[in-house]
Amino acid sequence: MAKKIKSKEREFIKIKDKNLTLEERIYAIPPNTYDFNMNKKYQLEKAGLWEKYDQEFILTLYPYPGYDMETEKKKDMTYVGLFNEEIENDLLRKDRVHICRRSHAEYSPFQLQIVGGCIITSPSFIAVLKSTSGRLKDKLTMVQGHVDYDPSFVLCKDMTEFVRKNAMRELNEEVKIKGEDLTDVITLSEKPKYVINKYTTLIDIEHIGFIYEASMSDEDILKLKSNEKDKHEVVIINRETLAEKGKDEFAFDSWLSDVITMITE
Repeated sequence: MAKKIKSKEREFIKIKDKNLTLEERIYAIPPNTYDFNMNKKYQLEKAGLWEKYDQEFILTLYPYPGYDMETEKKKDMTYVGLFNEEIENDLLRKDRVHICRRSHAEYSPFQLQIVGGCIITSPSFIAVLKSTSGRLKDKLTMVQGHVDYDPSFVLCKDMTEFVRKNAMRELNEEVKIKGEDLTDVITLSEKPKYVINKYTTLIDIEHIGFIYEASMSDEDILKLKSNEKDKHEVVIINRETLAEKGKDEFAFDSWLSDVITMITE
């Protein structure tokens, strides 16, 4: 399964078992070790991803427990719930944000990749994406993506606006309505509605999500199509059907499951 190979610096372990997923091959070695870092690079190169990731710069947070000034004790910042002023002050502050090469942050439990996401809703329906590849293959998920660095970040004073801009970009990249401009038929909330910061899966451990609500009419939401057919397809869920069957009848990914719970409570 594993074999020692030589690098220019020293030997490292690479995982060769083709029956394992990319995630499993990377995490087969304990993180924060020389072998882990070298094997991760090797696996991403084999998957044709390293060069692409190494040229991308994304925004990250370092996970930390936080500090309660009143009690002078550390507080657990794990949180799945509504976005509020306290979360904004504790988590989504510019002075806490780091600019990082995606190649370093990807598959790292020691940095939280900031994700801007959208849950697309109308009075009668919820639009989600069914992944056809990647770590979430066959799962229902939301429009979402890494928050990329761009020069406007230097002058940014409100991180919610910067993340919102990236969330809107993801909407335009991932879904479309033929003959329509999405900005004309979708209203995106000014601030995130929901926050996902938990440690249930490896994907959870590597990311923190700020989820906006993208509101549409019933007529328009039914026209939505995938703009990235090689990655996913649009699935429209009737709210009444969801209420009757319950969310366990749907293959929601971890984050979407949490957001659906908050929407339907």
